[in-house]
Parts: sequence; C-alpha cells; structure tokens
Amino acid sequence: MLLTPLAKTQSLRASNKRLAWFEWLGLAVIFSTGLLCYLMPTVGWFQQMPGDLVDARFNSIVLEHLYQWVTGQVSSLWSPHYFFPFRGVLAFSDNHFGSAASYIVARVAGFTREDAFLLWFITGNLLNFWVCWWVLRGLGFSLLASAIGAFVFAFALPVLHKENHAQLVYRFATPLAFGAWYRALSSFRLIDLAKTGLWCAMQTLCSIYLGLFLVCLLSAMFVAYVFCRLLSTRPQVPVNPPPRWIITIAWFVLAALAVCAAALVLREYQKIALMYHFSRTLEDIKPMLPRPASYLAGDGSQLTGWIGKHFTDIPVRHEQQLFLGIGPLLLGLAGLTYCWLKKIRPDTWGAILLVGRVSSIALAMLFFLTLSVDGHSLYLNAIEKLPALRSIRAVSRVVLVMMMPVAVLVALPMQALLESRGPQLAKIILGLLVGFGATCEASHYNFLHVAKQDWLDRSRHLSDLITQPLEQDNILFLTADSEETYLLTEVDAVIYAQDHHLRTINGYSGNIPPGYRYPDPCLAPSTRIDGYFKYFLPDDELRKSLNDQVKLVSSSVCARSEGIK
Repeated sequence: MLLTPLAKTQSLRASNKRLAWFEWLGLAVIFSTGLLCYLMPTVGWFQQMPGDLVDARFNSIVLEHLYQWVTGQVSSLWSPHYFFPFRGVLAFSDNHFGSAASYIVARVAGFTREDAFLLWFITGNLLNFWVCWWVLRGLGFSLLASAIGAFVFAFALPVLHKENHAQLVYRFATPLAFGAWYRALSSFRLIDLAKTGLWCAMQTLCSIYLGLFLVCLLSAMFVAYVFCRLLSTRPQVPVNPPPRWIITIAWFVLAALAVCAAALVLREYQKIALMYHFSRTLEDIKPMLPRPASYLAGDGSQLTGWIGKHFTDIPVRHEQQLFLGIGPLLLGLAGLTYCWLKKIRPDTWGAILLVGRVSSIALAMLFFLTLSVDGHSLYLNAIEKLPALRSIRAVSRVVLVMMMPVAVLVALPMQALLESRGPQLAKIILGLLVGFGATCEASHYNFLHVAKQDWLDRSRHLSDLITQPLEQDNILFLTADSEETYLLTEVDAVIYAQDHHLRTINGYSGNIPPGYRYPDPCLAPSTRIDGYFKYFLPDDELRKSLNDQVKLVSSSVCARSEGIK
C-alpha cells in the first residue's frame, strides 16, 4: 500500500517522536547506571568512604583547612598547623582551591567532616558527567550519543581506578576547555578564547596535574585542527549568535581573574619548591610513564581484570591502570574508523566528523608523547627542554585528560546509528547494545572504600588515648605503634589537631619537610622541631620554647635497641 505525502510526513514525525523518547529514556538509564551502580555503592549509600584510610583522609584534611580558613578559624592559608613549624606546607601537595566550594557549603550547612567529604566526592562525579554531556551536546551530538560519551568520561575504568586519589575527581573544567577551544579554532571568536583561558585556569586550581595535562591536550588539538583543515572542506560548525560586547568583556574579565589566580598559585608552589629544594629526578618519573601494557591493565574490573593479569612487569602498578574496558575500547575504535572513512561535507554532520578527527589525532599525540617503550620516551626528551615538567611525577594520570577525546570517539558510533536510515526497532536494539557496552564494566567494578565508622573509630581511639585535654599552646606529637602504621598515625594526629585547633609536628603530604623522621616511639620529641631550626636560621631561644610546648602522645613505648630508622 502506497502512502500519500501527508501520511509519509505523519509517519516520519511519529517515528522521530518515538526515537526522541528513546533518547531521553536512554539518557536517564545511562546516568542512573553511573549513579546507582557505581557512585552510590562506592560511598555505601553514605556509609562508606571512597579510597583508603590515608590518602582519602588527607584530602579531607586539606578541604577542612580551607573551610576553617574561609570561616576565620585559622589565619594562614598556606601554612596549616601540621608539619609545624614548617611554613607553606599546603603547597606540598594539591590544594583543592578550585573544588572546595561544595565541601565548604556542606560544612557551613552543618554536615560533619565525613559527610561533607562524601557530598564533595559525589558532587565532583556528577559535575564530570553532566558538564561533559552538555559540552558534547554543544558540539552537535544527540542526547543519547552525548550521554554515552559523558558516561565514559566520568565513569570509565581508568577514572574509577583513581578513586583513592580524590584530588583528581574534579575534572569538569576539562570538557569546558575542550569545547571552548574547539569553537575558538573553528569560529575565531574572542569569547571562546576567553572561555578557554578561564576553564584551563579553573582546572589548574582543581588539580595542577590535570591543568598542565589539559594545556598539553589543547596544544595537541591545535596541531590536529590545522592538519584536519588542510585535508577537508570547512564544515558548518554550530555557532551561537554573536554575543554582545559587554558579555565578551565579562568573560575576558573572569578569564583574567582566573588566570591570575592560577598564576599566583603556581608561583607559590615554585617558591615553596625552591625553599625546600623539592625536585623530581628522572628515576622518579620513569616508573610512572605509561607502558603499552599499562593500557591493558584494569585490575579492578570483575569482567576484564584478567586481561591485565598477564602483564606482571608494570612498575607502580596501581598508577598504571589505563585499560578503557572492552566496550569503550571497541566503541572508540569504531568511532575512530568511522570519522576517517566518511567524507566530511559542509554540514552539521561533517562538523561532528571533524571533531572526531581532531580528537583522534590529539589523543594519539598524547599517547605517543607519554608512552615509554624499553626505557625510551618522548616525554623524557621534552623534560630536558622544559624542566618545569619535572614537577609532574605521575605522568600516567594524563589518561584522565585523554578521556575527553575518548568520549568524543565513543559517542560517534551512537551518533552514526541515530543518523542512519533504517527501521526504528533495529536502531533501538543496536542502541541498547551500544549503551550496554559502554556501561557494563563500570557497573562491575571492585570498589576501593572503607567504612565511615573506621574514620570515626580512629579519631575516637586517639581521643581515648589523650586522657588529659591539651592546652591551646601545646604542640601535639603522636608516635606510631609500628613502621607499618606510621602513615595512619600521621593522619590521625593532623585530624585531631584540626578538630581541636592545635598545632602538630605530625604531618602527611605529597612532599615532606627536611629532616623528616618516621614517628617512632624512640624518636625524641624535639627531633622534628630541631630539624626545622637546622634547616632555617637558628634561634635557640625559640627552638627551646617550642620544644617545651611539645606534648608527646604514644600508645607504645620505645622497645628497640638497634636505633631509629
């Protein structure tokens, strides 16, 4: 039976309406998978703390310090009262300047340290998903294709393996910088250039590692875009109407403020590094460079963890978990193949293909730049020309920025499916398979978390150990039961000192001050403070005064005779 033109139009509209409902439903299901199958289980529905009892709690220490500084409870931003009396110790590691807002709001609202940390962690993951989804939509991808890409960006295996490094959670500025920079390259609008600067600075304030890697990604995108434009016609890039000049100026002001803030932070880090002679040797960096086998290691996956188990010679293995998962890997390869086989036409679909090509080249550039094969790496050569790169030790974390071009490539097969001609039922079935392939491994992941009660019990144990309240002029020094537990002891002491507004010579961070000795019961309480005055200008009167204020707390006695390690 032949349909009239009117009947064909009505049938097409009904078909498109069904497909639109399928996309909205798919978006809801994909987001719910990330939320209900990973995010909420990893926090145990607010009864588990992501990560272990050392790094996760240290991140809460930094966040709590910022909260106390904002609310006027401490006076110095850069010198928290751990590793006392050393100065500038906040710059020993990441500072959370760009991500602390949600934690501070939660604490002001009355949440405990532990619950505020959980809300901060959840907020970061949700921002990663929804911001990436919004950016992909702005690049021309459909609702469902954007959801697939955003899920991989926020919840792929390389991301989940970093849950013990909560300072890397906030990556929402990476998609924003990616989208703004691509539009700046394709439309030459000043407002997009301003947005790029703003989001690069914001990512640096969230994590210096990720900020520097983001700059590398954007540099690779520039080269990739120029190369792709030489090979293809100029497609029709979706561009918003030109903004009024006042809006452009406002974006430039915001960008200038953010860039200045990031520059001041980096300057402070440089000053502290020079003060304490912090530096990374090539021998520190080499084990942290990705190997080919690193991209097959995904030990936390219940479905594909067996693949990486065949490679046992990966150094610093916990930092080298870079396997995307079978589903995202196959989808990414399909997107890579499709965007290069299809001819780019001057239309919206051509613009999406161009984004895919630029993403694939930029991804390949970062992959080969940081790859180490038999001890040889382009990154090590780059360090010789750019010594500032020596400050980046865990180079394998570049994968967290690489996930943005991966998200574009993963979204392409779903976009191609929705754009293709064919029965709607077949599209829906294939769409379900694509969605399942992108999400199934993240929903079968072995979480790294500890009970919230364990955090509380360690604080309670130390409170029980300190039978007499410490005075405000006391300086806490807590010794460890054994060398195996000394990191836990350092963090316990700092949390207690924060909660009671005390100073402590205990401390934990990415770097340690000069003369640091592990807190053995045999260690004289004066050792650490004496180390400070040996490193800086001696002041015997002040040194004696501070040593007199040290309050030693220990659950064990010195029982070793072979000396202090």
